[in-house]
Amino acid sequence: RVVYCSISAYRDDALDNTNPARDSLVAARLGLMYERKAEDDPPSYLGVPVCSIGAALLSVVAIMAALVERQTTGVGQKVEASLADGALSFVNMYWETLERLPTTDSQTNRVGPRTYRLISQNVRCGDGEFLGVHTGANGSHARLMEALGLTDQVRPAPGSREKLVPLSEAEVATIETELPRRFASRPRDYWLEKLREMDVAAVPVLRPGEAFDYPQTIHNRVCVDVVDPDWGPLQQVGAAAHFAACPSEIQRPAPRPGEHTDEILAAIGFSASEIAGIRAAGVVE
Repeated sequence: RVVYCSISAYRDDALDNTNPARDSLVAARLGLMYERKAEDDPPSYLGVPVCSIGAALLSVVAIMAALVERQTTGVGQKVEASLADGALSFVNMYWETLERLPTTDSQTNRVGPRTYRLISQNVRCGDGEFLGVHTGANGSHARLMEALGLTDQVRPAPGSREKLVPLSEAEVATIETELPRRFASRPRDYWLEKLREMDVAAVPVLRPGEAFDYPQTIHNRVCVDVVDPDWGPLQQVGAAAHFAACPSEIQRPAPRPGEHTDEILAAIGFSASEIAGIRAAGVVE
């Protein structure tokens, strides 16, 4: 009935098992370091361990699925995940760029790194605040152009695969110059409401620490107040997972060295006299 999980670089039966299971090496082998801002930029080291995070998430899903299967069969099994599988699960949104589906005549307009209809960046608004904008959903690039008043200069793409229809050289120039200028003409709250009305993904980009006071963070109790005996009131990370039947809470501040020694010894079966003897012998402080 045992369910156990193996995490490797490329699965246990990999064609070449001599490659170490290190996040950066797998990322390089999969081409994740080749995402460049400009054509002449060198491949760069990823700032986020995408392979490891993906493998961890796949492992949780696989283990839970095996436990469900065991309820039916009564038999456990080995499940596998790998750093490579985890990374490829994350980057499936880029697979379509390899399909080369645009028409032949539209391919001739390719002029540089931003020739496709995808805006994924943080833009500065008129009040100096930043707004994160992403037009990955089909049709949202055209809706963004409409919200910015640029539809007459950047025409909507035909068909149902907007991102794969390249922009013309003139359209690229318009986006490069007009997009920052238009966003700088109004405060962030205006654009946030406008883009949400137009069904374009947009979120405020908060400064470090602002998220602790964000209403949703407070509501979720991911950040909670505790009283430390030495430092007084402090904020710290709360219980990130929510359980309806047994709600979690932070019951005490971080312990000081040796604060719960007697409590722990008693919990594992030592009597008060035995604990006193342990202390007298200098085993614990």
